[in-house]
Amino acid sequence: MTAEQDAELIQQILAGDREQYALLMRKYNTMLYRIGRAYGFTDADTEDIMQETFIQAYMQLHRLRRPRAFQKWLATIMVRMCYQAQHRARLTTSWEQAPASSTFTPNMENSDLKHWLEQAILQLPQAYRIVFVMKELNGYSIRQIAHITGISVINVKVRLFRARQMLRQILTQAQVTDELLAFEAPRCEALADRVMKAIRGAYQQLHV
Repeated sequence: MTAEQDAELIQQILAGDREQYALLMRKYNTMLYRIGRAYGFTDADTEDIMQETFIQAYMQLHRLRRPRAFQKWLATIMVRMCYQAQHRARLTTSWEQAPASSTFTPNMENSDLKHWLEQAILQLPQAYRIVFVMKELNGYSIRQIAHITGISVINVKVRLFRARQMLRQILTQAQVTDELLAFEAPRCEALADRVMKAIRGAYQQLHV
């Protein structure tokens, strides 16, 4: 689905076809999931923040001036929600102190390499983890990451370089793919259902 298709869906949603919003959620679930994990949240907490992000984005959709920029706009909301959640809970990431679940060795099986690379990414210091995930997994440009996170372009480049250096051993063996830190289909559908239920409920209350 392209940015133009996103814009078409948004036009339909704003015209009253709310159910089309589920298509946008299915498309961007993994993107938001990776951002939440990059900020150090647990699997369950990340899902909660994703749900809040999707609901807030829906409620503010009429304010989006450039529908083709929905992806970056949505990511910006997710980042803001992560900051707010960290502030509320005064969270500290457990990944940075946690030891790896296994020892990396050359010539691992592909499934082991994937698991080890995911764990290695999650154990990066948060500042490096965020830019690495957004660049290498979500595919954002350096300037887009700077805009979304509020970090300078120079700092994004420095943090990305350091993250790659910290992962250089395993990156010679394992390939960064779309499968890393993916939000699996059953969970994707369940989250979309919960958000749509909340949206329908809010809409019904407004029209009672």
